Formats: sequence, structure tokens, C-alpha cells
Amino acid sequence: MSINHTSSGTAAAGFGVNLAFDMESASAATELAGSVDCIWTDAGDGTEDADLVFKVMTGGSAKAEVARIDSAGDITATSHGGITEANLVDKAATEVITGAWDFGGAADLEIPNSATPTVDTDGQIAIDTTITDHVGSIRYFSGEAMVVIAVPDANLTTTDDDVLFYDAAANEFAFKSGAFSGSNTETYTKGAS
Repeated sequence: MSINHTSSGTAAAGFGVNLAFDMESASAATELAGSVDCIWTDAGDGTEDADLVFKVMTGGSAKAEVARIDSAGDITATSHGGITEANLVDKAATEVITGAWDFGGAADLEIPNSATPTVDTDGQIAIDTTITDHVGSIRYFSGEAMVVIAVPDANLTTTDDDVLFYDAAANEFAFKSGAFSGSNTETYTKGAS
């Protein structure tokens, strides 16, 4: 099937052709329910670009654009799985997501991180990259701001009864066995409760 449209003048951007879908509604009226339009965005000789535009009726209103494939192959839509097109473009926009998102096959997943992350609403989580007195930590909010103490992988070699301590010289947490001392002398004896 070939759909052809010629102009009596000079074709320009916006000139196109469409495949229309007319359907009978519950009132027995025939409605223009949707169309697929192919339009020029550049009609210049040798520089032609065209978009394929999808339009449908929503809520009884006249058909309107809901998705478009442009000449570069990029797809835009008024909604992607419930996420608005504007929010996909605006990286700072707030969007509420429901359902399960499975990132099990991803190579990595980056969560918000900065020197001063804000976590003040239940469920928020972020990496504080410059927390005072030790290197980065996980912050989250659950009724109040919480901090997860992080230990570098290299410091995780432990034996029974080792204790966690802060090493100011290395600016990190580590494990140590037996008695240890600092500016405020503390003594720990293995096996003691």
C-alpha cells in the first residue's frame, strides 16, 4: 500500500500525509480515533527529513500527538510507562515510580552522592563523600537521619573478637584485636563481654 500526497505549491516543513483510523463509538457516531502521519520537518531538495507522528483520541477529545519517531530515529512520547516526556528531559524533575524495578542485570548502579547530600524523607538514601572524621558513608532516613559506618574492603580481614575502631591517621574505620589505646585510653580484652 502506498499513500501519496502532492502539493499544488512548494512542499515545506509540515507538509505530509496520514493514515487515518475512523471507528464507530458507543453512540454509533463515527469518530476519527487516531492517525499515523508522515510529515516533512525539512522539505529541502537533498536535505529532506521526515517524522512519523502517532496521534490518538484521549478522553473524547480530538486526536492529538502521543508519540513521534524523528528522522534520526529518536522516539519521543507524552508518557513512557507513566513517566512524562517532560520529566524524562528534565533531569531535575520529581517523578513517582511504582512497582518493582529490577536492576539485577546491571553492571553498576549509582545512587545520589555529594559532599552535602540531603536525606530528610523516609526512604531517601545517599552517599556522603566527605563526612567529618572519616571517608564517605551511606546516609539514609528512617524517622531520623542515619549513617551506616563503612569499612574499606582491605580492612575486613578479621578474627574472632576483633573490634571496630576509628583510625584518625588513615581517616577510616578498621578492625583491631586485643588491647589498644588512644588519646582517651580504652582497653579491650578478647573474650570479655
